[in-house]
Amino acid sequence: MEKAVFLVSKMDSLSEILIRLERLVTIDTSVSQGRELPAAEYLKAEFERQGIPAAVYEPFPGRGSVIAELAGHSPETLLILTHLDTADFLPGARNRMIRREDRYYGRGTLDCKGLAAIWTQVLCDLYRDLGCPKRSVRFIAAAGEESGGMVGMDWLSRHTDCLRQVFLALGEGGGFPVAYKGRWLFTLQTGELAREPPLEAIYSEEEQLRIVHQACQQGYYSGETLDYFRDLQNAQTSRRVSRESFYRGVDTLLGQGDCTVLSRYAGLFQETLAAFDPGYGLLPVITPGWSDNRFARRAGIDTIGFFPLSLDNRIGGIHGRNEYINKDSIYLSYKYFYDILKILIYYDH
Repeated sequence: MEKAVFLVSKMDSLSEILIRLERLVTIDTSVSQGRELPAAEYLKAEFERQGIPAAVYEPFPGRGSVIAELAGHSPETLLILTHLDTADFLPGARNRMIRREDRYYGRGTLDCKGLAAIWTQVLCDLYRDLGCPKRSVRFIAAAGEESGGMVGMDWLSRHTDCLRQVFLALGEGGGFPVAYKGRWLFTLQTGELAREPPLEAIYSEEEQLRIVHQACQQGYYSGETLDYFRDLQNAQTSRRVSRESFYRGVDTLLGQGDCTVLSRYAGLFQETLAAFDPGYGLLPVITPGWSDNRFARRAGIDTIGFFPLSLDNRIGGIHGRNEYINKDSIYLSYKYFYDILKILIYYDH
């Protein structure tokens, strides 16, 4: 019943997300195009239309990023982070969004224009519904993430105060549902690995086990992650990252210090997720690739990668021909972020 009531009251918001997503998808911001400026200007206008100040930064011709900020009574700031660029199109693909039943196909629908459209609507709706927040919230949609972030988040972190007084950063990198022992666990990114050349040395199973347990002790993993590793030995590797390179990367990451996001925020994220289904849980992970989240982490900011998707939204199409986001994922992530941002910026937590 709660879901039905929410959907009726927020139907206009969900329609706005789809309109905004379609507009963003039609703007070619692929790596080879190297031009995110029109998308940044579009989002700036969307925020300003709702009374939220926004600014576009163009440090290099065409490489536009947008920052919008809803100032609160306190300078403490929540950062919500996404990116405007996409992987290149495959031969024959077009920069348009196509609906097939409840799926919305198009380059960037999942990585990461879908998140940009959802973040924008959540921020506008919270401002409309609840007014000025207790804490500030800053939205960044950056250029150039797919090519390393140098023209986007890296430049912004060096030449603007976009990371000032941020107590928590939320971005991409997690939220994919995994079926495990009769439950659904949603990955939550607590760290990410640097891109390094392949490693020749072999990590023994004993060394791998030591690294995994140390990651749990240092706050990157939870007991759920340890159980998942025991049953699926290769759980945290991928076809792009060898097992040896992964464990070497984790070992290096652990040497940089502890992770505090689980001790500080896992309870809140779990409670908000369980409101959808009491059986849902979190699966903290360190991702083999990197994202713009690393720039917040390098500044010593607690950072979480989490973009929750519905149980039937497959992610294999990211960077491929069949990239899509479905309607249930849009509902889930919008509702989840609306609820959790309301707690983080309007109430004590």
